[in-house]
Amino acid sequence: MAQPRRTFVRVKNLSKSYGAFQALKSISFSIDAGDGLALLGPSGCGKTTILRCIAGLETPDAGLIEIDGKVVFDSARGIDLPPEKRELGIVFQSYAIWPHMTVGENVGLPLKVRRVSKSEIEARVEEALTLVGLEGWQGRSAMALSGGQQQRVALARAIVHHPRLVLFDEPMSNLDTQLREDMRMDLRQLQERIGFTSVYVTHDHGEAFALARNVLVMNRGLVEMQGSPDAVYFKPHKPFVAKFFGYNILKGTMSSADEVEFAPGLRLRVILTDLAAGTPVHACIRKEDVLFCESDGLPCEILTHIFQGSHDEMLLRCGGVFDLRAHWEPRRYDSPSCQITIAPERCIVMPANL
Repeated sequence: MAQPRRTFVRVKNLSKSYGAFQALKSISFSIDAGDGLALLGPSGCGKTTILRCIAGLETPDAGLIEIDGKVVFDSARGIDLPPEKRELGIVFQSYAIWPHMTVGENVGLPLKVRRVSKSEIEARVEEALTLVGLEGWQGRSAMALSGGQQQRVALARAIVHHPRLVLFDEPMSNLDTQLREDMRMDLRQLQERIGFTSVYVTHDHGEAFALARNVLVMNRGLVEMQGSPDAVYFKPHKPFVAKFFGYNILKGTMSSADEVEFAPGLRLRVILTDLAAGTPVHACIRKEDVLFCESDGLPCEILTHIFQGSHDEMLLRCGGVFDLRAHWEPRRYDSPSCQITIAPERCIVMPANL
């Protein structure tokens, strides 16, 4: 029989303001032991503020934070444990590597401040560096590290004291594309090997989907949607979430329960809804679901065609009324016009007042 999942992190009604600006508006969520949670959203949405509140680097105005059954912050009872008593590991965006120290000294610093014996520090540092693929690097100068190596050292330092929880604040944003993909895979394997609980702050949904079992999509201090990576991506509940993931967002009106009208004579079939005719809606369509067809499709003008290697990035004007972005297989286009089709089940319809 499957073992019941255990809540490891609980955040309840967390609020934080900076003067008149309300960064967090009564945020609540939980994380099961060994799971990862990604806080995803545009800059300024509040995701880093949540991470800093969990770490004890910011003091919330109100709310409760519990880690492994222990309350580390409770505004009602006046509890606010300092960061060093929360048993956390943190990987910052800047990596925060001390240039005057060796790799081993950087990694062993959390143990040194905890007054761990020298022999145990050496053993733990070797263990942590081996886990991140830097075995035998203890004596190297931190000055000679590349960006990817610095990130690995920062990760080793975050896990060297065997923390209950590891927090990541956009740690890959300074890496180039290929190195970011490599590190994402390495970090996923490390998570599976060690089984630590994590909170991952990012604006990159590829990183969020790779490293977390659950995702919080945030906007202006609020949670717009929470769910598994496939749920938030394929079944967004709000236009903001769909737009954040790159959907085309089209304004229209329900002409019937299974048809949206964008202009007189320009309509799109959708799956059956319970929306009444005349209801203003947003039709949300992924770029990958706008399909090229040879005939019997919606006539479009090709406005822009950009080769992207694995696909062509297209900007199409449909029926002379609205623009659509599409991802198509690379091909030559001998005509400035084309036709497209969109399957009804690939169009998500939402009331315009959401």
